[in-house]
Amino acid sequence: GSNPESSSAYSIAVGGIVGYAEGNCNVENSVNNGEIKNSATGNFTSTAGIIGMVGNNSYSITSCVNLAEIKGKANVAGIVAGINKYTLSPVINIDKCINAGAINSEALYLAGIACAASGRWTSSITNSINLSALTGCGKAGIYYNAKSTSFDITYCMNVGQNSAGENQHNFPISNVTGNISNCYYDSSKVIPGESDDNGTPKPTAELKIDTPFDDSW
Repeated sequence: GSNPESSSAYSIAVGGIVGYAEGNCNVENSVNNGEIKNSATGNFTSTAGIIGMVGNNSYSITSCVNLAEIKGKANVAGIVAGINKYTLSPVINIDKCINAGAINSEALYLAGIACAASGRWTSSITNSINLSALTGCGKAGIYYNAKSTSFDITYCMNVGQNSAGENQHNFPISNVTGNISNCYYDSSKVIPGESDDNGTPKPTAELKIDTPFDDSW
């Protein structure tokens, strides 16, 4: 893929496949392998490997992979970031997606799969994995920061190593309200003494063998 880069304050949404998805959108079997940098500032700046930002409609992201490093000022994720707070009742479903690229945010909110949703969303993340490191403040391997949002998150794993700093965790989900089950994280990559009710710790060897994915991968 190419190397999208933005430095304009008006270019708040940058993605490897789609920048801003306003209408109904289905993205399948897509891979981003180009490094993405977004230098725009502000709380609504969003940068991701597949879709930078989504609006007030229905979205499906299936069997997509980010392989490249993603850098932004805020709201940075491997698959989708910046789920617009001003939307009314959209639906987003993410299934069988993998982030294998480093995620770096200079400000707030970053995640391996998706981050920064607010509003009345009904959404799901299933069968997805973060494999890479997260560097920044306010982060989680699968999903971070869903406010007033109904999320179902199942069969997801985080095995990436997060940097030290504020809100440093290696957990799969953080700051999220919803139905969360069968999510796992690497027990060797967390701060000693910490635990997470949203996920089950497992040794690295078990995470490599005991995955929820079927032969379609």
